[in-house]
Amino acid sequence: MSPALQDLSQPAGLKKTLRDEIDAILRKRIMVLDGGMGTMIQREKLNEEHFRGQEFKDHARPLKGNNDILSITQPDVIYQIHKEYLLAGADIIETNTFSSTSIAQADYGLEHLAYRMNMCSAGVARKAAEDVTLQTGIKRFVAGALGPTNKTLSVSPSVERPDYRNITFDELVEAYQEQAKGLLDGGVDILLIETIFDTANAKAALFALQNLFEEKYAPRPIFISGTIVDKSGRTLSGQTGEGFVISVSHGEPLCIGLNCALGAAEMRPFIEIIGKCTTAYVLCYPNADVGLPNTFGDYDETPSMMAKHLKEALCVAKVQVEMGAQVLDVNMDDGMLDGPSAMTRFCNLIASEPDIAKVPLCIDSSNFAVIEAGLKCCQGKCIVNSISLKEGEDDFLEKAGKIKKYGAAVVVMAFDEEGQATETDTKIRVCTRAYHLLVKKLGFNPNDIIFDPNILTIGTGMEEHNLYAINFIHATKVIKETLPGARISGGLSNLSFSFRGMEAIREAMHGVFLYHAIKSGMDMGIVNAGNLPVYDDIHKELLQLCEDLIWNKDPEATEKLLRYAQTQGTGGKKVIQTDEWRNGSVEERLEYALVKGIEKHIVEDTEEARLNQEKYPRPLNIIEGPLMNGMKIVGDLFGAGKMFLPQDPYQGTIVLATVKGDVHDIGKNIVGVVLGCNNFRVIDLGVMTPCDKILKAALDHKAVKPTFIGTQVFEDYDLQKLVDYIDWKPFFDVWQLRGKYPNRGFPKIFNDKTVGGEAKKVYDDAQNMLNTLISQKKLQARGVVGFWPAQSIQDDIHLYAEGAVPQAAEPIATFYGLRQQAEKDSASTEPYYCLSDFIAPLHSGIRDYLGLFAVACFGVEELSKAYEDDGDDYSSIMVKALGDRLAEAFAEELHERVRRELWAYCGSEQLDVADLRRLRYKGIRPAPGYPSQPDHTEKLTMWRLADIEQSTGIRLTESLAMAPASAVSGLYFSNLKSTYFAVGKISKDQVEDYALRKNISVAEVEKWLGPILGYDTD
Repeated sequence: MSPALQDLSQPAGLKKTLRDEIDAILRKRIMVLDGGMGTMIQREKLNEEHFRGQEFKDHARPLKGNNDILSITQPDVIYQIHKEYLLAGADIIETNTFSSTSIAQADYGLEHLAYRMNMCSAGVARKAAEDVTLQTGIKRFVAGALGPTNKTLSVSPSVERPDYRNITFDELVEAYQEQAKGLLDGGVDILLIETIFDTANAKAALFALQNLFEEKYAPRPIFISGTIVDKSGRTLSGQTGEGFVISVSHGEPLCIGLNCALGAAEMRPFIEIIGKCTTAYVLCYPNADVGLPNTFGDYDETPSMMAKHLKEALCVAKVQVEMGAQVLDVNMDDGMLDGPSAMTRFCNLIASEPDIAKVPLCIDSSNFAVIEAGLKCCQGKCIVNSISLKEGEDDFLEKAGKIKKYGAAVVVMAFDEEGQATETDTKIRVCTRAYHLLVKKLGFNPNDIIFDPNILTIGTGMEEHNLYAINFIHATKVIKETLPGARISGGLSNLSFSFRGMEAIREAMHGVFLYHAIKSGMDMGIVNAGNLPVYDDIHKELLQLCEDLIWNKDPEATEKLLRYAQTQGTGGKKVIQTDEWRNGSVEERLEYALVKGIEKHIVEDTEEARLNQEKYPRPLNIIEGPLMNGMKIVGDLFGAGKMFLPQDPYQGTIVLATVKGDVHDIGKNIVGVVLGCNNFRVIDLGVMTPCDKILKAALDHKAVKPTFIGTQVFEDYDLQKLVDYIDWKPFFDVWQLRGKYPNRGFPKIFNDKTVGGEAKKVYDDAQNMLNTLISQKKLQARGVVGFWPAQSIQDDIHLYAEGAVPQAAEPIATFYGLRQQAEKDSASTEPYYCLSDFIAPLHSGIRDYLGLFAVACFGVEELSKAYEDDGDDYSSIMVKALGDRLAEAFAEELHERVRRELWAYCGSEQLDVADLRRLRYKGIRPAPGYPSQPDHTEKLTMWRLADIEQSTGIRLTESLAMAPASAVSGLYFSNLKSTYFAVGKISKDQVEDYALRKNISVAEVEKWLGPILGYDTD
């Protein structure tokens, strides 16, 4: 139970405190708190001018809605509201300071007024309370309200970066300290930390109050009120009511309870829970009929080397919890790590994983700065591992004092100025000294003290080490008997360090040692929860050998264990992530896999069920049977708030903002978190956002998903559909027929006096041949289109498999980009383009896509050769020219289908052929080897990714030209701002960087990019 200060006796002769006074009233009756301030202010129908008053008439930002400023600009209104509540019977009124931190006021540009705002609000409330006390003869009290702010320490505002926070513990402490100073200077009787949806924020507020009480202010009674957001019984950041109470108990609140979000009936069971786990008075002020939904899924994380390792560490942590770990020890002491930063990121990531965050954390480091970094991230009650008397009493007490302020328990090592305690008596002496320092000098709760009397290595071959295990066990027994409330812990890996590499031996030693140490009073141990055998399950011979070594019964115990290890003890269970569920029936296995989200065996299990024709004559029976049973369990767990379901990488994109004139973004932020945790991508535009900005953001952050992911092959495309898409100008270029202005282009070329007649004749011949080729099916058009999820990282574009989460998955292909480098005109405002600019960056969180295509006209070369063999060079050239035109027309027509149907990012596009010629469509289809990407070797990636040669017959030659020659290929970009450009000349620094990214030599790059090199390679 959390301690309540009213249970502590006061030394004789001390003046009765406010806490004593309020405690005396509460012992006799229920005290009444006032009601909502905001609703009463709304009743006054105040306008912008009222909020501004004379002092802020020229303020740059709108102030309507900033209720807290009214304590300065309209104090009479606030005074009257307070007085109405007091006359209605309220014993306690809250100051009008719910949002009076510098953090919340920054949205109005009034952060510099935070102290004054709180002092004025406290003064107005103080006057009202004193006036009504005088009027009625019943003393009234003022509670200084400290709201939750619009930031949260435990939940990332960015679902794509679960380790990210937009506020730090220290920043919150500073803001709360400033607010509390104003409240105290204004004369409040009570400090009320309220509407806590993130306990880490409340811990920051408590930290700030303790700082003030230590520095200059007399302690005031503290009330703490949390917010349970739905029937799961958890705060928005996922903590239970019991966890909330325990986490803030170090603040010794006089009252603790709940407010907001739930109505009275819905809040009652959670208030009952709180009442059962605290001796403090219970506070309850429901003020909403229904709560907000609270459904949490998995967080994606921005990839980097550290993120990859942190993800692996999260998996390890999850397995440890599943295997029974009750506390997770987190240590970031590695020479290659920035300890405080790594600890912060990992603790923040743990907060985003409900399956892991349900157990307490032990923040473990030899660097106290790392320990503090971890404590500042955790909303729950933590354990600090560790402190000791090694550096003397002053250092010990300083660190312990800080740990107490953070509300954590502490592991104290049996280590003093003389060194590590190894003997039983020394262990007891050091721990006893530390205990009395903590309890008597700092007022540390004995239940928050955990001693580690040092589990040291045995079996080393050194006689003086033989008693180390016995000494720990004996010291544990005495400590538990003589130091009431204290706990005992120890790290088991030290015990068996002499047998490293012999996992079966080490596991058995740990199991035997724990069996005896627990009987002597050991409460907890740092151990791999999956590698812990049951004492009675250890092989009898190995068990006896371990007993002999631990109790020092046999001087040959070490050698005997080594001999045992050489024959049969080198294995070990590793992590016992048991697959016992695989022994069940196929129905039980399918249900288990669905509930636990295990994909590994799902195919083989469903196939096994399908083959049982007698039981499941149709595949639908499997879906309606075991699969639906599993889903029912999932649904029940989810509905009860006991399970959190992973979703698709993103459900969609939501643009959030408060409209112009509204700066209250707490609700918006909560909605954003809920949407984000349900895998919507949230674009938060902040507060007071104009309508046009919201609409622009909605357009800017739209990325349309193609109708399929993967490839679609077109075997025998209808050539007749392509005729209208033929661009005839290049056809006439083949014959070197070019009209003069104004008769350039098709069909104006026919009017040209010089070449018009010849152009008309060639065109008519082409029409005749085209009709013959199509009607007699002498040519065949084949092609392929493909789409994949894509994200850019700097100049490269990474493609991913369908369903993959880009932030966590390896790309299946990468297209490497070249960026414009030649200096542009000084007057130019154009950027230096690269194709990757037109794909959403990985860190943006926008799901984007890239397409590719390859099309060709087959049969052209064979017909051309036949005409040539017959001596008909004219027809030979003609069929080649038409083949090229049909291939280009195929690419044009297919791109139109992509925009309108296959990708459908411009589904309503209605352009005629002339518009297509002028590139008036959205998106581009650049080709490797052309100006936007001059490197032909990028075709190799295209061909491998889409299996182009196998699916269409289009192959690449040694020079990476396409065969047949009447072929076109390229990439599809849907970005509405994408445009064609020429890379132009590039310098050697980019060539070297490009070679490094592609993992090829500089010489190879220079070979393929020779025409655009801006330097001499000789």
